[in-house]
Amino acid sequence: MHRSGLWATAAGKTGVVAHEYFHQWNGKRLSPLAFDPIDYDRETLTASLWFVEGVTSYVDQLIPLWAGITSREHYLEDLGQDISRYLDTPGRHIQTLEDASREAWVKLYRRDRFSDDAQISYYLKGQLVSLLLDLHLRSHGSSLPTVLRTLWQRFGHVEAGYSEADLRRAFVAEEPGLEPRLASWVSGLDELPLADYLQRVGLRLEPAGCPRPFTGLGLRSSPAGLEVKRVQRDSPGAAAGLLPADLLIARDNLRLREPEAFNAGLRSGCPIQLLIARADQVFSCPLQQPPAGLLRRGRCRPARPAGDLAERHSPGPPVPGPRPGIPCRI
Repeated sequence: MHRSGLWATAAGKTGVVAHEYFHQWNGKRLSPLAFDPIDYDRETLTASLWFVEGVTSYVDQLIPLWAGITSREHYLEDLGQDISRYLDTPGRHIQTLEDASREAWVKLYRRDRFSDDAQISYYLKGQLVSLLLDLHLRSHGSSLPTVLRTLWQRFGHVEAGYSEADLRRAFVAEEPGLEPRLASWVSGLDELPLADYLQRVGLRLEPAGCPRPFTGLGLRSSPAGLEVKRVQRDSPGAAAGLLPADLLIARDNLRLREPEAFNAGLRSGCPIQLLIARADQVFSCPLQQPPAGLLRRGRCRPARPAGDLAERHSPGPPVPGPRPGIPCRI
């Protein structure tokens, strides 16, 4: 919510305040070399925005938890939603985290209807990489806060900017085995090992229910009719040949005007016939739906009852201990 400076709930407001509060250190006083000094007349390109915004996004969920303002259940709920958004963004297979940082000026804030298929947010993936880094370091006797304190002493305290190489050296100095993982998570396109690392601290992602089958289509009502605004890569909608700006006229010979009417007829494993308008053409096409086992929703739930790794390190748990499962799309 802090991305736009707006919030819909009191919890969202708390997250905005925590995010901007932590930016006083990470981003303002401790900042990339490219920001020293900032030229306000042109774009400032840096591959370190994942650290500036990702670490801050990770910590902005922890500050209210450490302060006792929010509960562990609420933290897990937020984490589940963030993992869901990440796994629901095909662009994570196309754009690396450092490229997302470097290209923010020309891509992130100039989005089009294909952006989700080709881009990933450095806020979002940076936050999840920060989680992995913290968990990995804590399993080796260190932590992300330890790295932040080191960077503060070397750069923030003396008002000097850091380079991308400086960031990597600071992490690897705490745990040399982290180097290939850090390179993969920041500079590569490999899937983040979220389930593995969460399981190490007593959490697991497991399948759960979903309100409707996954089609990969984003729909909206428009004056012209029910319009396709997004088609997710490698989805049933993409396999059917649907494109953004297509109009869905009918489903199984029933007129469509609202997204709710389209969703109401979806059944797992049952194909539907669509009547499509594209430019000056009208044609029909089948939409194959995934079986029930492929429903894109899961649950983040405790895997073991013991006190978790996070609770054995201060200043507080980056991942809470066992609590009831929290919905998480997978």
